[in-house]
Amino acid sequence: MEAREGRFAEEIAEPVELMVELLPCWKGLGEEERRRAVRGLVEAVESEARARDKPVLGARAVRAQHPHTRPEHLKRSPRPLGHASTRQALR
Repeated sequence: MEAREGRFAEEIAEPVELMVELLPCWKGLGEEERRRAVRGLVEAVESEARARDKPVLGARAVRAQHPHTRPEHLKRSPRPLGHASTRQALR
């Protein structure tokens, strides 16, 4: 592992405890039910990718990518006029 500098230096780093909460819509589900729900979501994403002929990379391939690499092709679309939670607020 390479030496870290600046704000990532070991002498500056401190441990942080992260509490992960259940999604509100999943609070009533047991552990096995949540696992099945997650498995179903992953299978749906993989199925949709196969239907579009865009294979899913998988965990190992994602971890192998450099986090700062830019995509080869960027999707360009016009910038929205503004953001609002309702059509009335946008007007």
